[in-house]
Formats: sequence, structure tokens, C-alpha cells
Amino acid sequence: MPGDLKGAPLLEFSPWFKIPQNGYAENSLFAEMKRRYESYKEHVVRKFYHEHFASFDRQIVLVDVLRTFNAGYAAFVDMRDAINMVLNSFQYGKSGLLNKLFGLKIDKLLFAATKADHVTPNQLPHLERFLHSMLATSHNNVHFEGVQTETLALSAVKCTQAAYATFQGQKISCIKGVPVDSDKPVALFPGEVPIEVPMPVEWTEGRFNFVDFKPPRLANVHGTGLPHIRLDRALEFLLGDKF
Repeated sequence: MPGDLKGAPLLEFSPWFKIPQNGYAENSLFAEMKRRYESYKEHVVRKFYHEHFASFDRQIVLVDVLRTFNAGYAAFVDMRDAINMVLNSFQYGKSGLLNKLFGLKIDKLLFAATKADHVTPNQLPHLERFLHSMLATSHNNVHFEGVQTETLALSAVKCTQAAYATFQGQKISCIKGVPVDSDKPVALFPGEVPIEVPMPVEWTEGRFNFVDFKPPRLANVHGTGLPHIRLDRALEFLLGDKF
């Protein structure tokens, strides 16, 4: 999303993360890419932080945990590392980029597992514990700085309803909704959410298959607002002391 920088040479670079073992010449491709990357950080990243984050003291990190389950272990590792890397820009008083530039601190941080309506209600604590385990390093870092944190499973728009089915004489929890690739509602058991990160060999193909559901029709809301899961708790944690 280049915005007003579309077509600018400033954005034409491919950052490398490792310096060539034999060094590099000042007129090399590596040197040119490095110069452009440093220019990008100075003129784009610094500006972005200044214009969008300079006055923030609260933060929410939304994580689509269920999508990583479906995609496999490699996708999980990629998302975990990416989130932890991004959060390093907000070191809450340490040496992060934001504080280096502006000296600001975020004093409340909410880690939120999205699509809470895509699992059965009894799996919400599992979803929260998994996310907490997934981002344990970030939790520990911000706690060390005295930041108040919370982990929550939420859904800004509730797309399903709780249901029950009988299997081999046992009553099991299900959810009922309209899948994104269908026009008919279905009731299904979406599967269990592990509490801790499974070992790589345990991410077998087909183990996780969490279905995406369509949001409710606005015509059926009747002025009562969109149904949600714990959105009020998220707002209370982040903003309750502001009013």
C-alpha cells in the first residue's frame, strides 16, 4: 500500500538479512539495496510511527490462531515469529524503535484470539491458553516492564450459534452457522483446540479443519446491534479507565 509514494524509487528494494561472508563493495547490488532499505526506514517507517503511533498508549494484537491450525506448523511458526518481531518495535520503555523515536510507553496490551465463534464455547479457554503459550516471550517482556496484559478469545461479529448433537449416545457441543462456501446452515463439531503448541510431527494433514462462516444477515439484527463474543470485555480492558 504505497499511498503517495507509489512508483517512488524509495520503495524499490529487496532487503537481505545476512551480510555476504566476503563483504560487499560500495557499488554492489547488496550495497544499493542496503542504502534503499535504510532510506525506507528513515523516510517511511519513521514517518508511519510518528503519524499513527505517537499518541497511542493502548494496544490490541489480533491473532487468527485457527487459520494457522489449518495451514500447518510452518504457517504457525511464521505467524508467531512475525508477531514477536513486530512487537519488538514497541519495547515499552526499552530499546524499541517507537521509544527510541518518541519515548512513549504503552501501558495496556491485549492479545486477542479472533474467530472465537468458530469453536464451541467450552473451547474458548483452550484458545486463550494456546495464544498465551504462543506469545509467551512477548508476554514476559512486557510484564517485565510493568505493562498490564490480558489474553482473550473474542469475535467482533458472532457468525455461529451453540448447538448440540448426539454421537454414540454421547451429547457433544457443536456450532451452527452458514459456511462461507455454502448458503445452507450446518451444525458441526469444529474440533478441539490444543492448550499447548503441538510438536511439529503432530501437525498432521487434516488434524485441524476449522471452517469459516458467513456473518449474520443485517436484516436479522433488528436494531439490536451485531452479536459478538467478549468485545465488551476487550473494550473495558483497553478503555474502561479512560471514562
